[in-house]
Amino acid sequence: MAFLATRFAILAALSIVMSLLAYGVRKWDRTNESFGIAVALSFVVIAVGAPGVLGAMKASALFGLFLGLLIYFPPIAIASVHLVDVFTKSTVNGLFLSGLSSPAPSRYGKARKRAIEEDLDGALAEFWVYHRQNPKDPGPLLCAVAMFEKHGRFEEAATVWRDILRVYQDNKTVWAEAALRLADLLDQHLDDPKAAQHLLREIKRRASYSEQGRLAAERLRRHEENAPEAAPNVRR
Repeated sequence: MAFLATRFAILAALSIVMSLLAYGVRKWDRTNESFGIAVALSFVVIAVGAPGVLGAMKASALFGLFLGLLIYFPPIAIASVHLVDVFTKSTVNGLFLSGLSSPAPSRYGKARKRAIEEDLDGALAEFWVYHRQNPKDPGPLLCAVAMFEKHGRFEEAATVWRDILRVYQDNKTVWAEAALRLADLLDQHLDDPKAAQHLLREIKRRASYSEQGRLAAERLRRHEENAPEAAPNVRR
């Protein structure tokens, strides 16, 4: 009995340590969203806990397995939730980037029909219907942006970009790329460099180590270089 209690005590200590590790990695990786790190975390949690659970089984077969898994459940749950979360975001990222490179309005027949008829507001409403049917797919909203930009309606395009920022605010890659596109639109077509620079600073703050963060820093430097120098004060 003492032998069994010792094994469970060791497993409980491992569970606490690995739960803290998994929680810390999950909290840190929210800013990186690395699928490789999420997989590595799950592997480490399982590799560290497996000997303890197997040891509990040797002490008392089914009861040992049940109690061992129960004790070691917290780190497994934290690592699994993080892996699923990162995988889901990676899928959305792929859909978003493919939609940026080649918007496919033909996939959204009703919206495409309204766009052909020059009913852009009606087309936008249809794109939102498609998006609500599958919120993980940003394709309909990207097609709406492309439609408005094609017709020179940049204010409406900017509004849809802001909607994308709101909908995907918890997805760093999608948010940063959408913010970068919106900043370019504000700067180049809507004559609002101050709003563009504000967005670029937010990208630097939220995604400083990403490709979008690097591009935002370059654009900010360009703005600073092109800014007119303040006139010197002249004393009378």
